[in-house]
Amino acid sequence: MRGYPDALGTTFDVLLVLVGVKALTLLWLSARHTLRSARAVALPAASGPVAVSVIVPCFNEGPTLAHSVESLRRQRYQPIEIVVVDDGSTDDTAAVGAALAARYEDVTFVSQGNAGKASALNAGIRHSAGEIVVCMDADSALEPDAVAWLVANFQDRPQVVAVGGNVKVVNRRGLLGLHQGVEYISGLNLQRRCFATVGAMQVISGALGAFRRDALLAIGGFSHDTIVEDMDVTVALAAAGGEIRYEGRAIAHTEAPETFGGFLKQRHRWTIGGFQVLRKYRHIMFRRENRIGAVGLPYFLVLPWVDVAISSLFIASLVLVALSGAWLQLAFYYLALSTVSALLMLHSIQVDGRERRVLALAPYIEGLWYMHLVNLVTVWAAIDFVRGATVKWNKLERLGRNVLVGSGPVPAPAIAAAGVPAASLRDHDVIIDIRDRRPVGPSGQVLERRTAPVDRGGDVVIDIRDRRRVG
Repeated sequence: MRGYPDALGTTFDVLLVLVGVKALTLLWLSARHTLRSARAVALPAASGPVAVSVIVPCFNEGPTLAHSVESLRRQRYQPIEIVVVDDGSTDDTAAVGAALAARYEDVTFVSQGNAGKASALNAGIRHSAGEIVVCMDADSALEPDAVAWLVANFQDRPQVVAVGGNVKVVNRRGLLGLHQGVEYISGLNLQRRCFATVGAMQVISGALGAFRRDALLAIGGFSHDTIVEDMDVTVALAAAGGEIRYEGRAIAHTEAPETFGGFLKQRHRWTIGGFQVLRKYRHIMFRRENRIGAVGLPYFLVLPWVDVAISSLFIASLVLVALSGAWLQLAFYYLALSTVSALLMLHSIQVDGRERRVLALAPYIEGLWYMHLVNLVTVWAAIDFVRGATVKWNKLERLGRNVLVGSGPVPAPAIAAAGVPAASLRDHDVIIDIRDRRPVGPSGQVLERRTAPVDRGGDVVIDIRDRRRVG
């Protein structure tokens, strides 16, 4: 390779092999999980013998809370008890929660001073009665069968103590939103399928997860020790010997950050919180008695730094190429690595069954900026963690993107009566007919595919079956 250091070329060869091995491992494990779930778990009847409570902790979730509760009231598995817990919000969350409780008999509203999300979740457990406790973020909205699929994993399986759902980004506008959506599909969710297969799942997302009440109480509920209570409780339950499952058919649509500032703050909290969990559970690390300690936590400890090394090498190679002019060699390696990622993404789409195949092209762009941004946050969080910096939740501003509208013509007044205030339907809202996948116009009218909606100015209508925007 003329003008290009042989050592760097050899390093890229090694990286290509490592990325390929990782991709093949994820392919194998995720395929096993999908086949096993399809055979072993069936959708239960609309009403079952298991009592279910859903806890929705809130802090400044005024624009999104009504949308979340309405998605819960559309669940086919009934009855469910809905407990909304306001954690000292400074916006209109308390007013929205109280109004929902006054309107619906199955909604209970609890208000407390600001004490953190873990405290709000524990308050919800105290005010609920369900044998199965489902926890969801107030910026998420569930598809109608989500609770049923979660409950199905507990039936006749006393060893199962928790089940995580499939979280999707609903607001995929722009490059940042698109790549967050892709990362959730091929990164977060695919890896959770794999770790569930080997019994080492580290995180049940706060956006959607279900737990046995007695298992939660046995470990003392949600802990205040870290700023990632969802990962903390998952590891605690696994360390206690419980089985943690992942259910890809239980789907939640969540609102992701739309600004780079919000994105960086969220990822900084996730990463430094993960380091806190590693420190808290270091006593089980690398111990063969428990797979979460033998596999799950070591993976979380090592993999981020492998990704940081890849990013560092890529940036260093740009400098060397600028000096040597070996652009063709760099392009070859970049395309090769991106193609491996694209094939993995294509597999993720196939396993998920709900996404467009064109998203498999995203890795060719992702490698130019998004992965490096995520890895930069890893380094930033590690420095803050080592120096003992104070870390806050860094609450994101909610925009009310989690709008899910039921099937059939639903006029605007009916939407408001169902708990979605008209004032919260703003420009660029995402409106989805969640029951039969038909796109819905901004006034609630059902649209034929590829027909233009009646535009209020900036509305986005998505057919979630294939993620195509309509209009």
